[in-house]
Amino acid sequence: MRTAVLGGFDGIHLGHRHLMDRAGGNPVVVCMEPLPRQITAGPGWNRRLTTPGERRKTLHGMGIMSIIAMPFHRRLMNSTPAEFAAVLTEMGDFERIAVGWDFRYGKDRCGDASDLASTLPGVEVMVVPPFLADGLPVKSERIRGLIEEGRFRDAGVLLGRPYGCLGVVARGREKGRTLGFPTMNVTVPRCKLLPPPGSYAVSVAGSGGKWFGAAFRRPGTGCVEVHLPGFQGENYGCEMEVSFFEAIRKPASAGSDEQLRELIRGDVNAAMEVMEKWQ
Repeated sequence: MRTAVLGGFDGIHLGHRHLMDRAGGNPVVVCMEPLPRQITAGPGWNRRLTTPGERRKTLHGMGIMSIIAMPFHRRLMNSTPAEFAAVLTEMGDFERIAVGWDFRYGKDRCGDASDLASTLPGVEVMVVPPFLADGLPVKSERIRGLIEEGRFRDAGVLLGRPYGCLGVVARGREKGRTLGFPTMNVTVPRCKLLPPPGSYAVSVAGSGGKWFGAAFRRPGTGCVEVHLPGFQGENYGCEMEVSFFEAIRKPASAGSDEQLRELIRGDVNAAMEVMEKWQ
């Protein structure tokens, strides 16, 4: 039976994995793109857990290779059940479509699974109950809140993996280099949710291997500055994945370069102590 699972799937968290597992076999994942929240909130919304590339990489890591992007726009957001079903039919010839317990679509989000079934004759519409953690459904918004609070361990439990970001190394101010702590500036898409400003214990993975270090988030920037003790090289233009494990401290002002150097040294030492526990 050719089965599709339908949703936004931001984060590919345990709830999403539960839906895919219950769908059975090796389902086709039909992802709304961009996320509906990006349409309703506008281009300034930057709380996305997974960019399209991150989502695809995570799904591939789960063994799911059939991924279809369902173009989402205001016309689809305001569609009737019949119009929505017509668009979905163009995505593929499916015998079963699995959706989550809270799936809604169309104008004013009035369409539900029963509407979907009535407009797709011959197609089984399967509604999967929520996956619970601590008695509450695992949802993307719940995870966003944990990340914004710096609670990476709790967020990682609900995701089934550490929270991270995938980006490209770009040139920065090179201030860290002058202080003796060179950093890689990993830039990410604007829509990506990054931790609040501060310093963090992280791991960094790229084509050359995996390293532990400290990451720094400055206010108003769309990048993560990473220092990896003992790392040699620059990696400009290379793709790197930064995974966050623990918050070290919130931003603090430093009156001189020497004071800033001492702050960074303390951050790096604390980060490495944290990461030693994860080896």
